[in-house]
Amino acid sequence: MKMLHFYDALTAGANSPEGQVLRFDSACLTEDSEAVNSTFIQARDDLFIEPAGIEYTDLYDHLLDQGISEYEWSRQAESLFLRPHTVHIGLGSSSEIDSYIRNALYRSLSLYPNTCLPRHNQFLDIATLVRAIHYLRPEVFGWDIGAAVKKDALLRDRLLRMHEFEDENRARQLVKIFAHLDSVAHDFISFAVRNAAPDRSKDLLGLENGALSDMASANPCVVTHQSIPNERHLGAFMPIAVDISYPDIVYLADLSCDLSELCDPDTPALDNLVRRRPDQFMAPIVRVNLSRLPFIAPLATVRPSDAQRLSLDIGKINDNIALLRAADQMAMRLLDEPIIGDTRMPADVDYRMLAGEYHVADMNLIKRLHASDFSRWPELLPEAHDNRILELGRRVLLRNRPDLLNDSDQRLWDRKLKGIYCGTNVTPDRVESILKAAEDSVKATLGMKGPVSHANRLRRLLGSP
Repeated sequence: MKMLHFYDALTAGANSPEGQVLRFDSACLTEDSEAVNSTFIQARDDLFIEPAGIEYTDLYDHLLDQGISEYEWSRQAESLFLRPHTVHIGLGSSSEIDSYIRNALYRSLSLYPNTCLPRHNQFLDIATLVRAIHYLRPEVFGWDIGAAVKKDALLRDRLLRMHEFEDENRARQLVKIFAHLDSVAHDFISFAVRNAAPDRSKDLLGLENGALSDMASANPCVVTHQSIPNERHLGAFMPIAVDISYPDIVYLADLSCDLSELCDPDTPALDNLVRRRPDQFMAPIVRVNLSRLPFIAPLATVRPSDAQRLSLDIGKINDNIALLRAADQMAMRLLDEPIIGDTRMPADVDYRMLAGEYHVADMNLIKRLHASDFSRWPELLPEAHDNRILELGRRVLLRNRPDLLNDSDQRLWDRKLKGIYCGTNVTPDRVESILKAAEDSVKATLGMKGPVSHANRLRRLLGSP
């Protein structure tokens, strides 16, 4: 039986590799059951939160020391997100929340894939669906979302405010929003659900077994997602290559652009034709990660009235389709171009989720680790072939059972925790200024839960000046 899993999260931190999920709301629906749950996760000691100003964030009323550990939550989340025959539905999730969830799973040595989505499940982002309906079927939409349609964070905020009700579980708000969309655009939503997986997106784009061997099989499509760098985050595109390292990343040609340089075999290099910012609207090559859940549909989905409203020149688009199909060398040439597979990442292990999947032997080791008490981890971790597992496992122990590691490791970890807030200048004056900033927030908010718990956390981590 297929299950709909609606989810939302409260996150903190400068970015997803260093940040954390602090609250996870879920609503699991089948034809005859509904299970709603909210899970609170304790803030990791190595999670940086600004000493002052917490009252201006979603953490103003949140107790940072409540709930279960990130490791414990990761075990629950892995089971939920790997559950077969499930459609996972978030709101603005593909722009931010999903990366926090995936990095939490990675940090905790999950078997959830590092570089792609599980192949037996489907994933939808309501923000992307709303943008697609707003642009392609405006006559059925009915919601005044204005400029919020251009940014997932604004769209998320607008939709949640429009559908507030007494239950604090945000996943239930998502159920209500999705039900409305299904009621006004059922065929549209049914199509999105059927195709809510990277492999289905590849089929729509005309890729054969996930690859593009020649331009004759490529299909022109309408694609929308916040990551598409143009004003509306929507356009008419055609695939021209698949990343050699990350098969869910495809390179698309914008059919509204001048493609003469792209299709000219004498063009010396194609790197300058890649669009990296919205203001580079003349650059025709767009990089799209299918794991980030773009909405993709056949170009015929765009009606003449839609094309006119969206300033899509169908004549020019058809000319570019013919130009690309005639460019027989395109697919093979792009395999050798430096734009394909050029993904750089920092050396720190927390940032290396995309460095690849684990080999079978290491995956079996991870299973043994999770089946064992932490006390056995120090003897099991050295069996890892992938150095990421050794370091990630060591950090799991430092966060949960530091007593199992030697004094040197514990001292280095303590220095790292203090350095997160003090840098290399861990002096009494520096500690005092940080604690004072936190205490000032407590006084300014008359003892709100968030500032109070953060001040207590900092005193525990930094000690007295």
